Amino acid sequence: MATAQELTDPHLTIYVPPPRAASGICRVCHGSSGTYVRCYSCNATYHAVTHPLALVVPVSLTRTDMEAQLHNVLRDYKYADETVRARHRLHIAALLQRFLVGHRGCIEGAAGGSFDVITVVPSKRGRAGAHPLEQAIALAPQVDAIHERLLEPGPTDIGRNAPSDTGFVANENAAGRRVLLVDDTLTSGAKLQSAASALTLGGATVVAGLVLGRVIDVSNTDHYPERAELWRQQTRVPFSFDTCCLE
Repeated sequence: MATAQELTDPHLTIYVPPPRAASGICRVCHGSSGTYVRCYSCNATYHAVTHPLALVVPVSLTRTDMEAQLHNVLRDYKYADETVRARHRLHIAALLQRFLVGHRGCIEGAAGGSFDVITVVPSKRGRAGAHPLEQAIALAPQVDAIHERLLEPGPTDIGRNAPSDTGFVANENAAGRRVLLVDDTLTSGAKLQSAASALTLGGATVVAGLVLGRVIDVSNTDHYPERAELWRQQTRVPFSFDTCCLE
């Protein structure tokens, strides 16, 4: 069976390295923040839950248009026909495993502590069976070894920039655990922040959030030219698994 490196090396050109947190870069999601410490979405979601998550680590930036190949992978591994889903699921598994093996130390160093379990942000759509990201994790032995489902959908809807402490509910296994929370994409951060707060309310310590694709919306350049500029700058930087946005 192909290794994680062999499965991801052919796709290096579709990954876009997130920048380090700095002036103009959001300290939470590593998107553009203008003149502020946090971007608009992170600021809104951060203050809307009881226990917000301050450390989010994106593996790559992406856009939501058809030209963004990583976005197509992150969409189609969930919604395409089974042949395509299976191929992309293997890609997602390799991407997650390769990044975590290489940068677990970076994440734990930035968090000031280790994690002992990985859990996935559930779907709010009432999806039957395991979440596609859980299916991908099952193909990544070094990730699957410490993966456990700790969250279920909660009674409250989650909207863009509108997280909720009760959007998800932590199960009885969450208490006392040190958790790395994983999701495939981050747009406003509402789902991730809802999940993190639910875990904390359930007695867990959420060490960090890891997202495979941090979505950069470049559709409204008149109002948000800094987003397009961030995308332009970062697409000029070659992606390497040797570094991450925490280094």
